Amino acid sequence: MLSRKYRITTLSVLAVLVLSTFVTALAYAAPSANSGSDWQHINGNSYSQSFSPQTQINKDNVNDLEVKWVVPISGRASAAPAVQAAIPSEGIMAPTVIAKGKAFSITNFLKTTAVDMKTGRVAWEHQYTVDIAKEKERLPINPSSGLHIHGFRYWEKGNAILIGGIVCDFYSINADTGKENFRVTDLCLNVPGSIYKQAPNALIGSIGTAEIATWDKGNQYIVSLYGSLQGDFSSFRNWIGGMDMDTKQIVWRVFLQPPQDKPTKDWALENCDIGYFVTTPCQTVAQRDRSLLEYDWQAVPGQPPHKYNGVSATWGMPIIDEETDTMYIATGNQSPYSNLTSRPGPNLYGSSLVAFDLSKGKMKWWVSEYPHDPYDMDCGFYSPMLIEVPGLGTTGKALVKACKDGILNYIDAATGKPLRRFDPITSLYGEKFRANIVYDPAPVLDKDHLPAYQHVTGNWEGFKEMLTLPWAGAGKMEMTDVGRNCAKCDKNNVLLPLGHSGMVGESSTDGAGTVYSFAYLTPEYMKTWDLELAGSQGKASWMIVKTGASENGTFYAQDALTGKVKWTWGPFPGSERRMSGTQRPVTGGMVIISYDGNLAFLDKDTGKQLYKLNLGSQIPTGPSIGKDSAGNSMIIVAVNAGAKPSTASPGGALVGIGLRASSQTKTTTMTTTQTSTSISTSVLTTTSATTATTIITSTQPAQTQTTTVVSSVTETTGLPSEVTYAAVGVAVIALIAAAVLVMRKK
Repeated sequence: MLSRKYRITTLSVLAVLVLSTFVTALAYAAPSANSGSDWQHINGNSYSQSFSPQTQINKDNVNDLEVKWVVPISGRASAAPAVQAAIPSEGIMAPTVIAKGKAFSITNFLKTTAVDMKTGRVAWEHQYTVDIAKEKERLPINPSSGLHIHGFRYWEKGNAILIGGIVCDFYSINADTGKENFRVTDLCLNVPGSIYKQAPNALIGSIGTAEIATWDKGNQYIVSLYGSLQGDFSSFRNWIGGMDMDTKQIVWRVFLQPPQDKPTKDWALENCDIGYFVTTPCQTVAQRDRSLLEYDWQAVPGQPPHKYNGVSATWGMPIIDEETDTMYIATGNQSPYSNLTSRPGPNLYGSSLVAFDLSKGKMKWWVSEYPHDPYDMDCGFYSPMLIEVPGLGTTGKALVKACKDGILNYIDAATGKPLRRFDPITSLYGEKFRANIVYDPAPVLDKDHLPAYQHVTGNWEGFKEMLTLPWAGAGKMEMTDVGRNCAKCDKNNVLLPLGHSGMVGESSTDGAGTVYSFAYLTPEYMKTWDLELAGSQGKASWMIVKTGASENGTFYAQDALTGKVKWTWGPFPGSERRMSGTQRPVTGGMVIISYDGNLAFLDKDTGKQLYKLNLGSQIPTGPSIGKDSAGNSMIIVAVNAGAKPSTASPGGALVGIGLRASSQTKTTTMTTTQTSTSISTSVLTTTSATTATTIITSTQPAQTQTTTVVSSVTETTGLPSEVTYAAVGVAVIALIAAAVLVMRKK
């Protein structure tokens, strides 16, 4: 990669001036179960709680926050040509990670940046690179569009940043220097029962989880590869396993879908004694009609599953409980959808919550939240959360997760027994907004913990129908009146309600028994057509059709022990509320929500809005909270980097926000000089998961970034939101323009 020197022009100086001048009071909240200094995972701590115990920034001084620094993030044009060959998305999707006084961010084209939080100086940059053409020749991969990164993490024991690559690999970066420690490759070679090549429509690299988890007690990395993505695209056989940290060899592996090269009659029965279909024990179903669970995923008994069949990625972070040696994940959708003719049966273990006994390398329990899912109502979209509340479950620990259907599930973390299911769509919006029925199969229905639907009879025939639907919308039990009276339904193409009504993003907690989540109402319909024809054309057998109705969201706080809703924020009739971002941190007595370019700070106990900051641009992820090297709490947020994978938002900025000395008018002179050397040439140890260790020498040249900003800023408080919005928007545009100018001068 070419050496380059960045020069921030007058335009970027003005951008920093504008941000520092007009971004007034802002408050922040954060996650728990850590010291409050770091944000090491996607959702803060290893339990994915998005809670920070820091108290420096709180609801009493929310108006005393100011922008401390702004670091521009370059577009994908700055990536190595080899990475650009994978056609990565622009911008940032992964939440910022904080550790040891540094903020770490990663772009969708795998450029990692470390920023000193105290000074705003770029400490180092690292650009992942690989010869895509060469790797395609020897590996069953074909990354060719939409590459994006959902997350990464800081590993404290190794003082390293762990990141999943795009060619069946993951790598480690030294958190202090930015130099690559090692890279593990060939994770998709010699996998039992995996025979298909990754389709050219792959949306992410190849690693099946958003984070490379670590089980420190067992000295293991947790690695995974995903199966079929987003519908009718062949890919690997989905698996997750443990890798010895020293030898880099797989020591155990659990598959989440059947083998691709042979039929498996009892796939859904092998772990039937430890699982549930929603709330009904698997064994209850097997005793009633064993044939319903035989030949799962196989359209023709005795023949291998269709090549399009599979379990999608676990888009969130695995949760590791070192105390109990247990790992929890939420799995992605079952593919293909919404044409299900190739995959009868419950389709284990897609759209499920799964626990693993790490000491044995075996599955501990599973709950299939949406058997035979026709709608892409997967659970793997973002992360589950582990909470500790005395009296909840057998040990006081519960796994909390809402899948795309919006049902908030509380599962006993020790046994897997469903404890509660809360339907925010019917509770907060009304039953008529529930487009499709969420199945609660007979004969065991716990009516105290299940939502009530007028159209659900709870009979055995309904459950059988669910497991044998040939395509979405074909069943009598499947749709509510919203679907049956659909004015847009096409008799030939089976146009039916989808809604994506539910949960997009993670829940959070205050560490004191309250869970925060939201219901997301998106009126849509799904169009279904021929599976083989669509696949032969490289397309999915479905298409989302917008209804034109407003999108909206309602944030709510719930007592984890009783299930009582404490307060709600929203909905907002007549206007859209697209709640963006992943984590919604709780800290300092507040919970922070990002939506439509805004950060809203709510009182965690009452839901009262304390402050709203309009950043004037997209907020791709929720903010992260940690402390700089001097012990000062800060909020770090990425802006204008694309709320979803897009080529329309090149570049953006990483913004550091902290408390100011006072809220009165004052004049501040800010001088910042940034000099950093990154991606220096080094010897990297690359270890194959299936072959012997090899040594590779990096050919990436050193890079130096120099930025000097001198500004005199006059700060005043109490500016209208509209002024803040416009100022920040101009600033962000200026930052992007500056980055473009730099690239053109290269």
